[in-house]
Amino acid sequence: MFSPHFLTENRFALFLEMLHFSPSSADGGEISHRNSRRTHYLSTNGNKSGGAGMSDEQAISAVVHLYVDGMAFANEGALRKAFHPDAAIIGNYKGALEWTTRDGFIKTIIETGAAPPGTQPEMDVQKIDITGDTATVRVVDSFAGERYSDHLSLVKIDGRWVIVNKVFHQHA
Repeated sequence: MFSPHFLTENRFALFLEMLHFSPSSADGGEISHRNSRRTHYLSTNGNKSGGAGMSDEQAISAVVHLYVDGMAFANEGALRKAFHPDAAIIGNYKGALEWTTRDGFIKTIIETGAAPPGTQPEMDVQKIDITGDTATVRVVDSFAGERYSDHLSLVKIDGRWVIVNKVFHQHA
């Protein structure tokens, strides 16, 4: 059973605090979250070990937000927080297989550049499945005018969820 949850600014601040991320920190820069359109469909399996009184679903959702906002606003610090240093990013991009590292992915995002000011990042978390200290997330998002379905694998390491693998499909 899934139920919609909407992210509020106060809840996002709690997410960032739990992730030890400050939007004004030197490693992260600013992330704009005002008026972002986001819908979440989170499982209600009762996991409550996300830290800072948050459920695992909330903590995972916070990581997904760092990822999507990091892409939209070319925020290197947010992407480094969201992805494990050894993460793999794999998919077919414009008909060619792309297989890269976290750092290669971040370089591509930075080279593509930030979305214009006032942009509202869009994402739809369609499924979060948690088994112990592992999770998978299916999210549909947009980046640089393209629509993607991302399948993210996360692992909870030292009490913090991080993306260890991203497999993506670029929609036509």
